[in-house]
Amino acid sequence: MSYHIEYDHSCPKCRAKFIPFDEGVACPKCGTLENETFDFITEGARSARVNWLSNGTYLPDSWSFSGFGDQVAFAVFQLLEAHRTNTENKRFSEIAQPLLEAANWEGREYLSGHFLEIANRIRTRLDQMEQDSSN
Repeated sequence: MSYHIEYDHSCPKCRAKFIPFDEGVACPKCGTLENETFDFITEGARSARVNWLSNGTYLPDSWSFSGFGDQVAFAVFQLLEAHRTNTENKRFSEIAQPLLEAANWEGREYLSGHFLEIANRIRTRLDQMEQDSSN
């Protein structure tokens, strides 16, 4: 079972794809601020949790990309799984940052930091969800 995040957004100034996941999130390419926000952190955490509860892994059995939101979500799932399976007890950001920096961004390197911020926030939200469910 998969929980997709069908969301696409482009900067009104430079047309770069990004996710305005909170107020004050600027375009990672040109810095333009805008009013639109989308609660991608909650949606991403829910999707990751569905994968975990269904499969015991953050990676879904299959995944189709219906838009940029699904692309970001799948990248986050891969980072979460890399962290879950690391044997060195590294913090999430210690796993995620080098993986994102080494990725082939095909001329969109500005997305590396953007994905890292999203992934860190989703990891934090998952931790909160886990704590809430155990209380």
